[in-house]
Amino acid sequence: MPYSLAINEYDEGNRLRGTVVPNPTWELFLNVFRTTQSRARRFAGISVVAMNGSSLMIDGSDCLFFVLYERADGFQFQPLPDLHQPDGGVTVVCGGVFTTLPRSYLLDEQRLLRVVEDFWFDRLDTTVGWEAL
Repeated sequence: MPYSLAINEYDEGNRLRGTVVPNPTWELFLNVFRTTQSRARRFAGISVVAMNGSSLMIDGSDCLFFVLYERADGFQFQPLPDLHQPDGGVTVVCGGVFTTLPRSYLLDEQRLLRVVEDFWFDRLDTTVGWEAL
């Protein structure tokens, strides 16, 4: 069960606004995720922090997302690549800015939610598949 959930968005004045929710439920995460995806204003990401201090950062746009994992010991964020995706870059909004990322680092919503759910319920295997940036 996560320790906290942070929601970051840009408001109409292009100011970053953050909200931290302690002890969130999985249902709350799903509601927040879907709400942020349906808003016209720019989404700047969601962070989920586990009780052990590890965390996930989620960002993206246009139904393509990336997720970064940080270990509790502070080891740098690592993306989860999808090796079945073609090479080449895709431009998405990350942190409110257009950013080109390797297609292999972008997950569709279904895969993203599966990764977050596994992290949420302490089932995420962090020993395989993650790459250093």
